[in-house]
Amino acid sequence: MREKERRLEGRDLLLVGFTLFSMFFGAGNLIFPPNIAAQAGTQTWPAMLGLALSAVGLPVLGVVAVARSGGLDALGSRVHPAFARVFTIVAYLAIGPCLAIPRTATTSFEMAVPPFVGADAPIGVYQLVYSLVFFAAALFIALRPEKLTDRLGKILCPILVALIVVTFVGCLVNPLEGYGPATGDYATHAVVKGFIEGYQTMDTIAALAFGIVIAVNIRARGVEEEGAVVQGTVRAGVVAGGMSPMWWACCSAPWAASCWRVSSSLPASMCAWALSAPAASTSTASVPG
Repeated sequence: MREKERRLEGRDLLLVGFTLFSMFFGAGNLIFPPNIAAQAGTQTWPAMLGLALSAVGLPVLGVVAVARSGGLDALGSRVHPAFARVFTIVAYLAIGPCLAIPRTATTSFEMAVPPFVGADAPIGVYQLVYSLVFFAAALFIALRPEKLTDRLGKILCPILVALIVVTFVGCLVNPLEGYGPATGDYATHAVVKGFIEGYQTMDTIAALAFGIVIAVNIRARGVEEEGAVVQGTVRAGVVAGGMSPMWWACCSAPWAASCWRVSSSLPASMCAWALSAPAASTSTASVPG
């Protein structure tokens, strides 16, 4: 009798889903939602709808597309082999050294160091030391992509959730009353503006590479059959995509502007969030396409 194929279920599914969530939840996901709520005011919910479409819907679809096609290169080859090569290179450059990695390092540094040192402090020296430590930690995590579930799903994700709770409680303790007026483009094109802001998280591009890393982690948990790996990747994407709206719902409540104020005053949380993005991006580059 043929042995039943192992599938990603229960605790393993949650861990892999948490891993993908922590990979997606970078500096932009912490800052953009409360910032949008603070600016959108009475148009907060339509703006959050646009944000959800580009920062959750598109990334989840990206993970599903890569999983079902067998990888980013295979997905791009459906257009043309030359397009697949160029697109893959551009995508990795975007989520790697050209945009995402410098942004996460710079954002976390600006939130964690300058507010606590004097005006005469040697910021350049601090930034150099911080960057070396930051990227050394990211490289350490990235060298073993199959261990991301143990390092991110079991450690980083609970920290992220705890910090979200801290931010939420801070909003409740020190709330602002009601929604303010919508400002800028939010007053006339809230959904479109929210969609554009959500795309700036770069999760849509990152999802095209993350699918491979998640597949590696699923196989590391004993799932070998290709169909089960694809199914597990899709389900993990749904789990990860379902977690972000919980944070956004907190940001969309009448006290949303205070969430922006509280989240902006949590440099330690920024460091934790920003660390996951370059680590995940670098790890994907180490996996053969």
